[in-house]
Order: sequence, then structure tokens, then C-alpha cells
Amino acid sequence: MFSLTHSQRIAWLFRNGQRGFSVSSKGAGVNVAVIGSGPGGFYTAQNVMKAVPNTRVDIFERLPVPYGLVRYGVAPDHQDVKNVTSQFESIALSENCNFFGGVQVGKDVSIQELRDAYNLVVCAYGAQTDRKLGIQNESVNGVYSARDFVGWYNGLPEDTHLNPPLDCETAVVFGHGNVALDVARMLLAPISHLEKTDIAPHALEALAASKVKNVHLVGRRGPLEASFTIKELREMTRMNGVQTFIDPEQMKFSESELEFVSKNRVKKRITTLMQTVSQEDQRNEEKSLFIDFFSSPKRVLCDGEQERMKGVEFEITTVDETTRKAVGTGKTKQIECGLAFRSIGYKGMPLFDDIPFDQGAGVIDNNDGRVKGVPGMYCSGWIRTGPVGVIASTMSAAFNTAASIVSDIKDGNVPQVHNSPDDVVAKLKGNPKVLHFNDWLAIDKVERERGVAKGRPRVKVTDISEMYSIASKTAQ
Repeated sequence: MFSLTHSQRIAWLFRNGQRGFSVSSKGAGVNVAVIGSGPGGFYTAQNVMKAVPNTRVDIFERLPVPYGLVRYGVAPDHQDVKNVTSQFESIALSENCNFFGGVQVGKDVSIQELRDAYNLVVCAYGAQTDRKLGIQNESVNGVYSARDFVGWYNGLPEDTHLNPPLDCETAVVFGHGNVALDVARMLLAPISHLEKTDIAPHALEALAASKVKNVHLVGRRGPLEASFTIKELREMTRMNGVQTFIDPEQMKFSESELEFVSKNRVKKRITTLMQTVSQEDQRNEEKSLFIDFFSSPKRVLCDGEQERMKGVEFEITTVDETTRKAVGTGKTKQIECGLAFRSIGYKGMPLFDDIPFDQGAGVIDNNDGRVKGVPGMYCSGWIRTGPVGVIASTMSAAFNTAASIVSDIKDGNVPQVHNSPDDVVAKLKGNPKVLHFNDWLAIDKVERERGVAKGRPRVKVTDISEMYSIASKTAQ
């Protein structure tokens, strides 16, 4: 399994997740509403439809176009991961599945209306915000959420206005996860690398003019607590024109830590790579990535009028070997920079008052995807698990939610409803903002055609009004 590529692992899970996963036609005629069209929503829908004959699934998405995290979260240069959309397309085009884009549940249609019309409702709307650092001057100009930056370079309509100032030489990224590495890679990648991707046009233009040459990836704890994967780190270390630096002094371990690494294959592989990087001789590269450990951000340093950041002050830490928590030493250091991104985790938000929510974890309260205390309600994706893992992790959790749904159908634990999904469809019919999957296919065709002209996979349409314009021309 560990030798498979990410896309191969997804394909393996997709195939093997089906085995022994079906019920009789006893559950036929169940209607399911899915809120969100990212991987959590699509994989849950696919598994339920496969297991229970004649199940109808209607997918509601607040944006006009589908695919959520895959379209707007996966890095532009990870096209192999984005290939999962071909599976989603086959699901959306199946006879018993309908896609409704541009529908905000809670505004265009209420959650109660969905519960009155569908036997089962699945919340799969992802994590809408990010966790804050809680430090002084965090909101000054120059400090951004990695989530917003990712949305900016991926063409998420609500983030196209971001316009981060790329006129400085040094940037800091708070966090040691894959998203943090994605941010660093986008800031440092040669423009020739980005030109071959589906990065948003405005981001490509801005990054082509960027003056950023140094990025510090900073974490509060040590290398054993870093959560980025070896694939992401190796990709960064091999990028043309960029050298990755790790302080060899920060790669020293106690006997108990060495014992832990020796027994954990994944940690051993990535630790070995980091040790190799830390011992490399300095090359004459144009750009640099510094992976800094044992540094807890204390405050953002500002200019005299506090209009623009000029650096970050950190407290140097150690890691308690028992709790593995960061412990401050009282000593501080500063990094001069004009740009910073917090990448310490995304966080889900409650959208509906009557659905139990764990505010601390940022997830819907659930047991194996079943919303606690609300029969017929389920959750999938990051709103169920929190922002963990990669697409394959989300798919595995979606399989689990689908298994709970199928089990409940098999056992007859399906709420009966008095209304029909057609009642919801009739309400949305007169809404000009609602797009269907054929509308998305028209937008997709335009994006791909524009990409061919520029030697890119696609050129994304980032303006919502243009999406509607393309769709309306197709309907004529």
C-alpha cells in the first residue's frame, strides 16, 4: 500500500471499499439529500447509491459549480489528485442523482424543508473558516489565512479579491502541515512550473511579479510532530531553483524519541528525509525554504503606524517528552518579513441551529456519521472528521458514513416524510441562480478549451457572473 501513488491509493480504496457493501431491494425508494459537493458528499452518495437500488440522491452546493475541496483546495500542481473528479462526474450523471449548484441551504431552501422532503439528509459542507493564532497584531495588513490564500490561487470566487502583497523578500507560514507546504511551494515555485497548472489567472500573474525569495515554515514543536507527508516534503526538496534548509541542531533526538521513530515506519521515513536535508551543503539557489522547529509565535511586529507587518517575534520552545506539548523557554527570536500566513488548521462552523455541534473540534456531533439525537441526519467529510488527512482519508471516512446509512436502511431505521423531493425542486425551479450538472459541463468545456490554447489543463472561470453567462448561452 505504501508504494502506491496518491491517485493509485484512491483508486484502490474506491474499488475495495465496495466489497461486501450491498443490501437487498428492501430499501428501494429512499430519497437522500446531500449538502455539499466535495469528496465527502460525492463518495457518500456513490456508496449509498451502489448499495441500495433505486436510491435518489440530490446534491445541493452553495457555489454554482461542483467538487468543493478538489477544485478549490487541492494544489494546482497536483493534477493527479484532481483526477478523482472523473468518478464524481459519473456519479452526477447517473440516472438517480441530481446536482443543484448555487443553492444555499438555510436561505434558498431550509434544512427543515429538506428533512420534510427527504428520508435522509447528509451534511458534507466542509470547514468554512480557519483557526486563529490568538497573538498580538494578528489582524494587521500582511497577515492572511492560508485557507484564503489557497482559495485565492485556486480561483475560489469569494477569495479572488485577496491580493496579498508579494512585494517583500521574506514570508512566514505558521504551521507544519501539507497546506503550509502547499502555500510555501506556491510562493517559491518557478513561474514555468505554475504555468503548466490550473492555477487561477490572477494568481499566476501576481506570482510572476512576486519578489518573495525566502519562506520560513515555522512550528511550535519539533520534527516528530510535523504533520506534512513525505511526498509533499520530497516534492519541495526537489523543486528547481529552491533549496530547503533545516537546522541540524533541531534534528537531534533523545533515546526514547529514537526508539519511537524506529518503530514507526512513516515517521522513520520522513525523519530520515529531514535529516538528509539538514546535512546538505548550501547550493547557490535563487530561493530558499527554511523549516523551523521549536518556535511559538508571540506577536506580529508592525511599522510605526501599524499598517503593515514587518516581522514576527517567537518564543523558543522545547517539547515535553511525556505530553509532547510545546514548553516555552522564555527566550525569543525575530524573523523579519512582510507577509505571513497562518496554517494551523481549518475549522467547521454550525450552519443549522437544531443540529448538535462540537464548537471546540469544529465538527457536527456524530457517531460513525450519524448526527447525535437527530434521526435521518448524517455528516461526512471535514464537517464530520475535522480537516485531517488527504483526499483518500476523506473518502475512507465517507465510506464509513455510507456504511452507517446503508445499515440503517437495511434495519428499517429510515424516517418517513410527508413531502417529496419534487417539492424542493419545484421551489428552486424559478431561482435563476440554480445551475444543474449540464451547466457545469458547459463551464468545464470552456475552461478546458481555454487551457488548450495556453498549454494548461484548464483556465478557471473565477467570476460567478461569467459562470452564469456561460450556462445561459448553453441553455439557449
